[in-house]
Amino acid sequence: MDYAEHGVVDLFVNTASRSGGRTELARFGRPVSDPIVIADKLTTAQDARAKGPTAEDAARLVGWSRTTLYRHHQALATRQSDDSISSLAFR
Repeated sequence: MDYAEHGVVDLFVNTASRSGGRTELARFGRPVSDPIVIADKLTTAQDARAKGPTAEDAARLVGWSRTTLYRHHQALATRQSDDSISSLAFR
């Protein structure tokens, strides 16, 4: 595979020339989420949801979409489930 065909070499050359000769790797994709911020937003959204607004309204309150709210809620439930299973395994 010729990396020059895909622009990979150009990426490293351009990055090195812009940084004064230092080679740096370019990072692509979404930045890593801060778990503390996610937990705070999830708590805020769950509190709002308990008071009556729709899931969409609660998600918008913290700057998320309804889908993102559900995704983080599911991830939390999965982590809690995994924690309870692992704690049972070591008893």
